[in-house]
Amino acid sequence: DREGRALCGWSMGGGGAIRFALKYPEMFCAAASMAAAIGWQSEDGGDLTASDYAEKNAEAVRTRTKLMLVCGEDDGLFSRHELFLGLLDALVIPYTFEAYDGVGHDLGSLKTLAGAKIAEMLARSYAEAR
Repeated sequence: DREGRALCGWSMGGGGAIRFALKYPEMFCAAASMAAAIGWQSEDGGDLTASDYAEKNAEAVRTRTKLMLVCGEDDGLFSRHELFLGLLDALVIPYTFEAYDGVGHDLGSLKTLAGAKIAEMLARSYAEAR
């Protein structure tokens, strides 16, 4: 059930986690990402981006799906996060975001800095969804 299902990923997996949670809010209670590759679209243009799904499903996501994103400020994907978070703000979709100064595209550093926070957010989301 949705109440016991969440997503988490790093880089492309993080982008996928956020995109699938926004695409299927009826299936996931939460999603977390570390250095998510946000904004990528399939080469044939067949699948929408996380931003597209946020706009399409804003109402359902706003009240049902918890989101957490973390990214290093020295990561090449950081600017994509800023754009995406601006969209979430405009759509009034709540989220948690953590930025880490001096961290690049480095899973080990992000896991050390944010792994426990992500696990806590997911646990809270499960508890709140039940």
